[in-house]
Amino acid sequence: MKSVQLAELREHLDETIEAVKNGETVQIEEGGSPIATLEPNRTIEETIEQLVQEGVIERGTGKLPPDFLTRELPKFEGSVVEQLLEDRRKNDW
Repeated sequence: MKSVQLAELREHLDETIEAVKNGETVQIEEGGSPIATLEPNRTIEETIEQLVQEGVIERGTGKLPPDFLTRELPKFEGSVVEQLLEDRRKNDW
């Protein structure tokens, strides 16, 4: 990743944008501290693939159980939010 000082970015904005268009990520710094990152746009497919590779998400199988749309919904008392929070507490999410 390339780093550029804010003052330098102001002087060389066109070249920096061209580098980003060509796939390079540029970190912008001020006084030696990072303040922003410029990176090329990615398609949703590219973003998903990166998240899969990083282990953040897993790809689904694309298959639902045969009774998914017809099975009886779970019963609970109270609000959906309260039930969700309770489920998360039970599962340490």
